[in-house]
Amino acid sequence: MFLHSGYGSRSQTDLTVVNADGKLRWAGMTRYRILRFLGAFLLLGAGALAFIGWVSTAPALGPRSGRLQPCPASPNCVCSQDPAGPSEISAFACGKGTTAVSELARLKVIVLAQSRMRLLEERPGYLRFEATSALFRYKDDLEFLADEAAHVLQVRSASRVGHSDLGTNRRRVETLRQKFTAAVPTGHP
Repeated sequence: MFLHSGYGSRSQTDLTVVNADGKLRWAGMTRYRILRFLGAFLLLGAGALAFIGWVSTAPALGPRSGRLQPCPASPNCVCSQDPAGPSEISAFACGKGTTAVSELARLKVIVLAQSRMRLLEERPGYLRFEATSALFRYKDDLEFLADEAAHVLQVRSASRVGHSDLGTNRRRVETLRQKFTAAVPTGHP
Protein backbone atom coordinates (compact mmCIF):
# COMPACT_ATOMS: atom_id res chain seq x y z
CA MET A 1 0.00 0.00 0.00
CA PHE A 2 1.09 3.51 -0.71
CA LEU A 3 -0.17 6.61 1.18
CA HIS A 4 -0.09 10.09 -0.24
CA SER A 5 -1.95 13.37 0.07
CA GLY A 6 -5.02 13.52 -2.10
CA TYR A 7 -5.26 16.13 -4.85
CA GLY A 8 -7.94 16.89 -7.34
CA SER A 9 -11.65 16.89 -6.54
CA ARG A 10 -11.14 16.18 -2.80
CA SER A 11 -9.57 18.37 -0.15
CA GLN A 12 -5.81 18.38 -0.04
CA THR A 13 -5.92 17.21 3.57
CA ASP A 14 -7.62 13.91 2.69
CA LEU A 15 -5.56 10.79 2.51
CA THR A 16 -5.82 8.21 -0.19
CA VAL A 17 -4.74 4.63 0.10
CA VAL A 18 -3.44 2.86 -2.99
CA ASN A 19 -4.04 -0.86 -2.62
CA ALA A 20 -1.74 -3.49 -4.09
CA ASP A 21 -4.07 -3.87 -7.07
CA GLY A 22 -3.72 -0.16 -7.89
CA LYS A 23 -7.26 0.92 -6.79
CA LEU A 24 -7.63 4.14 -4.84
CA ARG A 25 -9.58 4.22 -1.60
CA TRP A 26 -10.42 7.44 0.25
CA ALA A 27 -9.61 7.01 3.95
CA GLY A 28 -9.69 10.52 5.41
CA MET A 29 -13.30 11.41 4.66
CA THR A 30 -14.99 8.54 6.48
CA ARG A 31 -14.68 10.02 9.97
CA TYR A 32 -15.55 13.50 8.69
CA ARG A 33 -18.70 12.25 6.97
CA ILE A 34 -19.82 10.34 10.05
CA LEU A 35 -19.31 13.37 12.30
CA ARG A 36 -21.08 15.63 9.83
CA PHE A 37 -24.03 13.22 9.64
CA LEU A 38 -24.26 12.94 13.43
CA GLY A 39 -24.08 16.71 13.81
CA ALA A 40 -26.85 17.22 11.27
CA PHE A 41 -28.94 14.49 12.92
CA LEU A 42 -28.57 16.09 16.36
CA LEU A 43 -29.33 19.54 15.00
CA LEU A 44 -32.47 18.30 13.25
CA GLY A 45 -33.54 16.42 16.38
CA ALA A 46 -33.12 19.51 18.55
CA GLY A 47 -35.03 21.56 15.99
CA ALA A 48 -37.86 19.03 15.96
CA LEU A 49 -38.08 19.10 19.77
CA ALA A 50 -38.17 22.89 19.76
CA PHE A 51 -40.88 22.87 17.08
CA ILE A 52 -43.01 20.43 19.10
CA GLY A 53 -42.72 22.68 22.15
CA TRP A 54 -43.59 25.73 20.08
CA VAL A 55 -46.71 24.31 18.42
CA SER A 56 -48.17 22.41 21.40
CA THR A 57 -51.74 23.53 21.90
CA ALA A 58 -53.48 24.07 25.19
CA PRO A 59 -55.61 21.07 26.18
CA ALA A 60 -59.17 21.47 27.44
CA LEU A 61 -58.68 21.78 31.19
CA GLY A 62 -60.52 23.41 34.05
CA PRO A 63 -62.50 22.23 37.04
CA ARG A 64 -65.21 19.63 36.64
CA SER A 65 -67.65 19.06 39.49
CA GLY A 66 -65.48 21.26 41.72
CA ARG A 67 -62.28 19.27 41.09
CA LEU A 68 -59.22 19.68 38.91
CA GLN A 69 -58.64 16.95 36.37
CA PRO A 70 -56.53 14.00 37.55
CA CYS A 71 -53.02 13.52 36.25
CA PRO A 72 -52.32 11.04 33.45
CA ALA A 73 -50.25 7.92 34.11
CA SER A 74 -47.05 9.65 32.88
CA PRO A 75 -44.75 11.20 35.55
CA ASN A 76 -44.95 14.75 34.18
CA CYS A 77 -47.83 16.05 36.31
CA VAL A 78 -48.62 16.90 39.93
CA CYS A 79 -52.07 17.53 41.40
CA SER A 80 -53.22 18.24 44.95
CA GLN A 81 -56.53 16.46 44.33
CA ASP A 82 -54.96 13.18 43.16
CA PRO A 83 -55.02 10.36 45.68
CA ALA A 84 -51.76 9.13 47.15
CA GLY A 85 -49.27 8.38 44.42
CA PRO A 86 -46.37 9.86 42.48
CA SER A 87 -48.42 12.84 41.28
CA GLU A 88 -49.64 13.85 44.75
CA ILE A 89 -48.68 17.28 46.05
CA SER A 90 -50.09 19.38 48.90
CA ALA A 91 -52.57 22.16 48.28
CA PHE A 92 -51.66 25.75 49.22
CA ALA A 93 -52.95 26.57 52.71
CA CYS A 94 -54.84 29.84 53.02
CA GLY A 95 -54.03 32.26 55.82
CA LYS A 96 -56.27 32.76 58.83
CA GLY A 97 -58.91 35.42 58.37
CA THR A 98 -58.80 35.15 54.56
CA THR A 99 -60.94 33.45 51.96
CA ALA A 100 -59.64 31.07 49.33
CA VAL A 101 -60.80 33.48 46.62
CA SER A 102 -58.85 36.41 48.14
CA GLU A 103 -55.77 34.21 48.47
CA LEU A 104 -56.17 33.18 44.82
CA ALA A 105 -56.01 36.86 43.83
CA ARG A 106 -52.82 37.26 45.87
CA LEU A 107 -51.33 34.14 44.26
CA LYS A 108 -52.13 35.46 40.78
CA VAL A 109 -49.79 38.41 41.32
CA ILE A 110 -47.01 36.10 42.53
CA VAL A 111 -47.34 33.73 39.56
CA LEU A 112 -47.40 36.53 36.98
CA ALA A 113 -44.20 37.96 38.50
CA GLN A 114 -42.39 34.76 37.42
CA SER A 115 -40.63 34.74 34.07
CA ARG A 116 -42.28 33.00 31.10
CA MET A 117 -45.74 32.77 32.74
CA ARG A 118 -48.91 33.81 30.97
CA LEU A 119 -52.48 33.89 32.27
CA LEU A 120 -54.68 31.84 29.93
CA GLU A 121 -57.96 31.72 31.80
CA GLU A 122 -59.53 33.40 34.80
CA ARG A 123 -62.92 32.50 36.24
CA PRO A 124 -64.33 33.09 39.70
CA GLY A 125 -62.28 30.84 41.97
CA TYR A 126 -60.11 29.45 39.14
CA LEU A 127 -56.86 30.48 37.42
CA ARG A 128 -55.00 28.80 34.58
CA PHE A 129 -51.47 29.75 33.51
CA GLU A 130 -49.12 28.67 30.75
CA ALA A 131 -45.46 28.22 31.70
CA THR A 132 -42.90 28.17 28.86
CA SER A 133 -39.47 26.55 29.25
CA ALA A 134 -36.45 28.67 28.42
CA LEU A 135 -34.55 26.34 26.11
CA PHE A 136 -36.97 24.39 23.92
CA ARG A 137 -40.08 26.56 24.59
CA TYR A 138 -42.11 23.61 25.96
CA LYS A 139 -45.48 24.61 27.37
CA ASP A 140 -46.80 23.42 30.74
CA ASP A 141 -50.22 24.12 32.24
CA LEU A 142 -50.57 25.40 35.81
CA GLU A 143 -54.02 25.56 37.42
CA PHE A 144 -55.32 26.79 40.77
CA LEU A 145 -58.79 26.25 42.20
CA ALA A 146 -60.12 28.02 45.31
CA ASP A 147 -61.52 25.40 47.69
CA GLU A 148 -63.45 27.38 50.34
CA ALA A 149 -64.67 24.26 52.17
CA ALA A 150 -61.11 23.04 52.82
CA HIS A 151 -59.71 26.61 53.06
CA VAL A 152 -56.94 25.79 50.54
CA LEU A 153 -55.95 26.47 46.94
CA GLN A 154 -55.93 23.24 44.95
CA VAL A 155 -53.12 23.06 42.37
CA ARG A 156 -52.35 21.09 39.23
CA SER A 157 -49.23 21.46 37.05
CA ALA A 158 -48.69 19.29 33.96
CA SER A 159 -46.50 19.12 30.86
CA ARG A 160 -48.28 19.12 27.50
CA VAL A 161 -45.73 16.94 25.69
CA GLY A 162 -43.33 14.20 26.63
CA HIS A 163 -43.37 11.45 29.21
CA SER A 164 -41.16 12.75 32.00
CA ASP A 165 -40.47 16.32 33.05
CA LEU A 166 -37.56 15.42 35.39
CA GLY A 167 -39.46 16.99 38.32
CA THR A 168 -39.99 20.41 36.72
CA ASN A 169 -43.69 20.71 37.59
CA ARG A 170 -43.14 19.68 41.22
CA ARG A 171 -40.26 22.18 41.60
CA ARG A 172 -42.39 24.93 40.02
CA VAL A 173 -45.26 24.34 42.45
CA GLU A 174 -42.95 24.16 45.48
CA THR A 175 -41.17 27.39 44.44
CA LEU A 176 -44.53 29.15 44.11
CA ARG A 177 -45.62 27.75 47.48
CA GLN A 178 -42.50 29.22 49.13
CA LYS A 179 -43.13 32.63 47.55
CA PHE A 180 -46.82 32.49 48.46
CA THR A 181 -46.03 31.60 52.08
CA ALA A 182 -43.27 34.21 52.35
CA ALA A 183 -45.54 36.95 50.95
CA VAL A 184 -48.19 36.74 53.68
CA PRO A 185 -49.70 40.22 53.99
CA THR A 186 -49.19 42.08 57.26
CA GLY A 187 -51.91 41.43 59.80
CA HIS A 188 -52.16 37.76 58.86
CA PRO A 189 -50.54 35.03 60.92
